[in-house]
Amino acid sequence: MKKATFSMASVDILNIIMDPIFIYTFHLGLKGAALATVLSTIIPTLVSIYWLFIKKNTYLNYEISNFKFKPTLIRGILNVGVPASLEEFIISVVNMILNVLLVIVAGTNVIAAFNVSFSIIQLGMMPCIAIGTSAITVAGVAYGAKEYEKVKITCHYGIKISLIISLIITVLLFAFAPEIALLFVDKSNMEFYHLIIHVLRVTLLFLLVTPVGGVCAMVFQAMGKGALSLLLTFIRELFLVILIAYLIGITLNFGLNGLLMGFILGLGIGSIISLIVFEVYMGSVENLALREI
Repeated sequence: MKKATFSMASVDILNIIMDPIFIYTFHLGLKGAALATVLSTIIPTLVSIYWLFIKKNTYLNYEISNFKFKPTLIRGILNVGVPASLEEFIISVVNMILNVLLVIVAGTNVIAAFNVSFSIIQLGMMPCIAIGTSAITVAGVAYGAKEYEKVKITCHYGIKISLIISLIITVLLFAFAPEIALLFVDKSNMEFYHLIIHVLRVTLLFLLVTPVGGVCAMVFQAMGKGALSLLLTFIRELFLVILIAYLIGITLNFGLNGLLMGFILGLGIGSIISLIVFEVYMGSVENLALREI
């Protein structure tokens, strides 16, 4: 995990360091930003290649002579990988649709406020994403060993820890929203400043409803049920979020607040559905296992 953390975190850290150097010191402007992004990606990649193929201290041997083509393994990877990719695509589509709806009800300024707020919220989501990623490994091992109770414990524990962390982060971000907004706009533009604070404080509820559905989706992926995870993401994100946001924000004419609350409410209902499906599915798997005994 230390090596994985280094590989992922160093890309962003190097980009932060290189951006001002290439943009301002070397006077390369936008071209400098692009070069900084490419170089900050190449350096950790070279370090990872050194670990994998030269130092060979990552537990697995990647020699090509040890590779054996097995269609069943490829199929298993694609059964999880393709739905997971489509889930990310669905989330991007939902964000685009929400941006269109926000422009309709509140103009273009709110798009900037929403994107700023969501960038901050994504930072707050990092601990929960890490917990969900860990749950994939633990749940996958337990499911493969047919220890289904451990799969349920992993999911429940991941949700509980994620919610506790999310609650703490939500309280802190809510309290310091005015100070955080100053990182993106000065007080000379008071209207936009207050808009960022308002949108951030409302959308912070995202941190409290996402962990449930997110952890359930990752556990489903760990069990090789990528298609089911995709279906639940479709229901939660593309159906419920858009439907409820449109209904409250535009049909019922509650405007910006209606859209934001519809967004949160849709995610909340979808997350509850995901948890119910998980419990029902695990119950059926356990019953089937008992019959086999």
